[in-house]
Amino acid sequence: MDVAPTDIALFFVSIVTCTYCFILNRKLKAIRDSKSGLASTIEDLSGSIASLHKTTERTSAEAKFLANLLGTEISRANEANAKLAKTTTEAEARHARMISDLHESYRQLSASLRGVVEESQVSISELNQLIGRLGPSESRNGPKSAGTAKEDGQADQNYALEDLF
Repeated sequence: MDVAPTDIALFFVSIVTCTYCFILNRKLKAIRDSKSGLASTIEDLSGSIASLHKTTERTSAEAKFLANLLGTEISRANEANAKLAKTTTEAEARHARMISDLHESYRQLSASLRGVVEESQVSISELNQLIGRLGPSESRNGPKSAGTAKEDGQADQNYALEDLF
């Protein structure tokens, strides 16, 4: 058996072709495996997207509910703030009136006390004049009795009161 060079070339080309087919078979198997893996990945992603869509809808509904609730609470807070401002203004006005009334009362009390003090001074002055008039007539009546000594002490107190005012 003679082997021709074309047979040898044909043999090497067959080996290279078989090797190439073997490599292609492996790549094709990997692609098929990745295709089934990709299909399961796509299914998982589709499930996740559906779940995410449901979660987004729930979250959106809850956000709308909370926004409405927050709007209601803000309205109530604004109303309370307005009432508080009104009450504060009224309280400040009452406070100003009370201070004014207090000053007026103090002024009237001071004027009344000045009047009482002036009247007391006049009364003390009149009493002192009366005591002064009674004093010389007592000396004409003779020695002072125990009762007049007591009256002299009161006269001294009246002079002391007059000195105070």
